[in-house]
Amino acid sequence: MPNVLALAFHVDYWDSIGWHDHFALERYDVNLIAYLPQAATNVGRGENSGRTLREFNIVRQFRPLGVWNGQESVFRAPVESFPADATRVAVLLQRNQQGPIVGSATALLR
Repeated sequence: MPNVLALAFHVDYWDSIGWHDHFALERYDVNLIAYLPQAATNVGRGENSGRTLREFNIVRQFRPLGVWNGQESVFRAPVESFPADATRVAVLLQRNQQGPIVGSATALLR
């Protein structure tokens, strides 16, 4: 498929059985972002007075879900705990201590 890049993320959990993968990357933070895909704001004052701002992918909540250690994991967050106007979520897999984002996925929230 065009515009799709399949990446191989090596993990270090094989090290426990005596084989060291020299491409392995350490544990990752799993973050969840609830967002509103689109909104329009009517501006009543200031330099944009009378205009309508069209805004996209507005973050409504950011929360850490836990740490992924390379093994199958389940992270849970109740739908009711998100802002009512957030209709989608993004899950970001990020290297520990605010490192680069190495994976992501989105899903409908409501």
